[in-house]
Amino acid sequence: SDVYKRQIKFCVDPSTYYFGDIRFFTNSVDGTASAGTERMRILSGGGLTFNGDTAAANALNDYQEGTYTPTWSTDSSHISVNYHTQKGFYVKIGRMVYFQVYIRINSRSGGSGNLVVNDLPFTPQNATTHPNVAYGGFNVAYTNSWVGDTVDRGLVSSSSTKCYVYCGTSGGTNQVAGAGNLGNGTQFRAYGSY
Repeated sequence: SDVYKRQIKFCVDPSTYYFGDIRFFTNSVDGTASAGTERMRILSGGGLTFNGDTAAANALNDYQEGTYTPTWSTDSSHISVNYHTQKGFYVKIGRMVYFQVYIRINSRSGGSGNLVVNDLPFTPQNATTHPNVAYGGFNVAYTNSWVGDTVDRGLVSSSSTKCYVYCGTSGGTNQVAGAGNLGNGTQFRAYGSY
């Protein structure tokens, strides 16, 4: 009957070794799970897999979204910042984090060394033990009252919630931004992932 071709079915299938999994099938002939195609599985140990995949390593096991409060910092000596606006938004899907940042300051004093967007929502993996997933970066969407060389990108640091800010290159090497790039009223908007 054509009615079975349109059915979808959730089932716990004790005839396999995947006890406790919830499996989603689309059926093509008689409406039974054995005759259908597995499209999704919620693993008993947690996580979601697709199209018959049963590997826990491939399971989507996390989704979050929320806000955080980004800050400016410098690596060598402390920067003091009077903030006007600090807004951050993120979406975390599995191990990937996608984020946006908006910082507007009234004024700043002191600070030396690399300029850093600090307090990202999650800590990336360690580059020594996880070299393929330890880094990320951001692109700058907008600045206002930025002082000096144009800021264009950043690098999310391994095992840290900070992102180094760069102002172009010289001789093929990234040029770091510093506290002097922040003027009274500087606005900074960026988006990235890690």
